[in-house]
Amino acid sequence: MDMAPSASRPISGISQCGDGISTAASRIAAATKRKLSSFEKVDIFLLFLRLLTIAGAAVFYLFTAENYSAHHLFVIFFPTYLLYSAVLYACIFLRPQAVKTIYLLALVLDMLFVSALILFVGLFVGSFFIAFYLIVGIHSYYFGLRVGLAASLAASLLYGYSFVLLDGNSLIPWPDFLVRIVFLFLVAGSFGFLAEKEKKEKRLLADALDAASASIEVKDRFLASLSHEIRTPVTVITGHSEALCSGVYGCLDSEQIKPLENIRKSATHLVELLDHLVKLSRLKAGDIRIRTQPIDVNYLVRDIVEDFRLRNRQVSLELTLPPYPVTAESDQLLLRQVISNLVTNAVKFTQEGCVHVSLLNGDSAEEAVKVVVEDTGIGISTEEIPLIFDDFFKGRDPISEFEPGLGLGLAIVKRSLALLGGQIRVESAWGKGSRFVVSLPKQINDASSIGQHRSSSHEIGVFDYLTRA
Repeated sequence: MDMAPSASRPISGISQCGDGISTAASRIAAATKRKLSSFEKVDIFLLFLRLLTIAGAAVFYLFTAENYSAHHLFVIFFPTYLLYSAVLYACIFLRPQAVKTIYLLALVLDMLFVSALILFVGLFVGSFFIAFYLIVGIHSYYFGLRVGLAASLAASLLYGYSFVLLDGNSLIPWPDFLVRIVFLFLVAGSFGFLAEKEKKEKRLLADALDAASASIEVKDRFLASLSHEIRTPVTVITGHSEALCSGVYGCLDSEQIKPLENIRKSATHLVELLDHLVKLSRLKAGDIRIRTQPIDVNYLVRDIVEDFRLRNRQVSLELTLPPYPVTAESDQLLLRQVISNLVTNAVKFTQEGCVHVSLLNGDSAEEAVKVVVEDTGIGISTEEIPLIFDDFFKGRDPISEFEPGLGLGLAIVKRSLALLGGQIRVESAWGKGSRFVVSLPKQINDASSIGQHRSSSHEIGVFDYLTRA
């Protein structure tokens, strides 16, 4: 009896040790991923080029180096170059913020290596001088024209020193030597000018993006200010019209109440339009802070449907909820906005029949809940389904074009779902109603990791929407 606890301790210790190793491995993997994400494509290319150089040197050593009188010197050079390359990329990996400085140091050391190969291994008649062209070309393109010309000058001096030291004039004609030097500067100039042109184009693009962002910010501030300024007088109009309709200022007959009701509805509609514009502007600008919390989705959906039933009695609203609680970790305001906009659209375009809202459990471990809004309204044509989430799109049929609204409801739905990590699937046919299925995750992940795809059933995911936007 007394042995059982002591026997379980080693097992528990092994389990804790395994958990510790797993945690450490996860942290190392995450740190490595962060480091690698800071590198650009050109850094990967330079690494590939160095590995290719090492492979070429290995082939040279195995198959041709014995023909050189300085074979024993190459045996020293090759391991030294391997060690130097390993240290170089260890420094780049550990200090990615200093990568340009490290590349400049590598430029100097690479040139010294090439000069040593020319002097001691290949002699002046060998082909190692070609490495100068490669080094100058790469660094001219990476750093620009000035560094490229400086590298050409340094390579020319080192090559000239080898020419004088080895009496190169007796090995190759001096015009050949001068042609090699001229080509160094031509390579530097060509790649340097290409780099400068690309940098200029990037600067122009960055300036254009900054100008566009500034104009968008000005527009958003204007819309927010306009909404605030208009909301106050419109609220007064709405309040007084409601007071008049309710008889606060005296009894009115039905003929007098009807225009007052129209005034109140129009004022309310104006506020809603402004709210949609402001919401879309904030979503586009990324000025929405996600506040996640456990949400009772049953209660939220029921509350939205009951609110619509009170405001709209012309269309039958049906609700199907599961007998058990359904919860999700999400932003309540954004989720309410998504469902409300879908129900608003369904009610707006359903003259006969009903709108059915249902709540379902998700189909996978990552999917927490599905909200389905389906109607028996006018439906959507197949050609227009991919367009309905675009800003200000209202449809090309006469019914949709002349319906009140700006065509922003589904655009807001799509951008809100992008923040919530969800997706939406649309099933519809003209004259046969529509079915919108919103799928929400159990918890909101980092927006950068959200990526969906478009399927044959017009499932338009967050990734496609952001790319299109």
